[in-house]
This record gives sequence, structure tokens and C-alpha cells, in this order.
Amino acid sequence: MSLLLQLRAKIYGRTIGNGVFRCPACQEERAYLHQRLYEYLTLFGVFRLFKLNELGEELVCQSCDERFTVAKPGAGRDREPDGRWPLLAPCDNGRVAVPPRPPQVIEWPPAGVSREDATREDLEAGMSLQDAYQRLLDCGMGAFVANLMAVTACGRRVRVCGCGRIFTEAAVNCSACTCSLLDRELQVLSQNGIADLLDHASRPK
Repeated sequence: MSLLLQLRAKIYGRTIGNGVFRCPACQEERAYLHQRLYEYLTLFGVFRLFKLNELGEELVCQSCDERFTVAKPGAGRDREPDGRWPLLAPCDNGRVAVPPRPPQVIEWPPAGVSREDATREDLEAGMSLQDAYQRLLDCGMGAFVANLMAVTACGRRVRVCGCGRIFTEAAVNCSACTCSLLDRELQVLSQNGIADLLDHASRPK
């Protein structure tokens, strides 16, 4: 089969910040991830070869997973002098998000706390294993070490939400879809078993 037939363009997001805004979909104050989007040429849609374009930036609501465009590349990506984000351009769904106050910039890990301890605290507070793993990657940690640290901090007793996110037994609701986790099966897995779950869930779709 021709190699050219296996080359595909695919969009990836890189988290560059986080904070709190009033999500137009939820109509509530919600945590968000600030992501920068890139288009890559990939092999089989999995292996990234090189970057084609920078597509812009978006805020992703951590409760409903709706996405809101911040700006196009090179056009108003900085905050206003008062710390607020500029008016956000409408996404494909036509919504426009206007944060009512400056985003909270969350320093992580807190001073005097190791990344492993901070990750464990985040997981016990209800963060998904995927988000904890991504946060470690965003701090510059390699994929193998980030996977190992996140899985070690998670422990062996986990629940998997219907949306695919993985949580410790302490979590009550899914941080992405808000579904209750209490009716999900509590699985007791080896460290390797949880690492395999995380690896599968983290693969590009």
C-alpha cells in the first residue's frame, strides 16, 4: 500500500494555561483549560511527523467539555491590560464566551510540594487520571515518567466513567461529564493494569 495513502492531517491541542470563567453552555463559573491548536501531518493518524499549521487557541470547559475559540494565530491572543481575555470568536456551534472576570492563574505544583504529592492530591480531589497525566506532560515531563508518576499517585482502586475518564475511588462525579461515579464498578487493578488503561485512553482518537 502506498505510504502517501497513510499520511493524514490531524489536529492536536497543547495546554498552555488554566483558570476559571463563566461557561456559556453551563451558565456557571467553571474551570477551563487554555489550549493552543496545531495541525500535524501524521502517519496512520497516530505518529506525528511535523507541524503544518498553528490553528489558534481555545478554552475548554472542564465540566461540559464545550470548546470556545480565543483568537486566530497572531490576532489578539494576549489578555487585555486589566487581565481579561478579549472577546472570544464564535466556534462552529455559534457560541461566544466572554469571561466575566480575569482568569485565575493556578501555580502548580504549589511551593514546597513535590509533583508526585501534588498529583496525588489532585487525584484525591476528583481530577481524572488523564488530566493529571497531561498536567505532568505540560510541566515538561517525559511521557514514560509522567505515566509512571500519575499511575503511582493514583493507587490501585479506580473507577472508569462512561466517557472513558479514570478516577480514584475518592472521586464522586466525573470532572468532564459530571456523571456520578458511585454507580460505576470499583476496579482493583495492578499498577501495570492502570498504566495500560491510561495508555489506551491517551492515544489519539
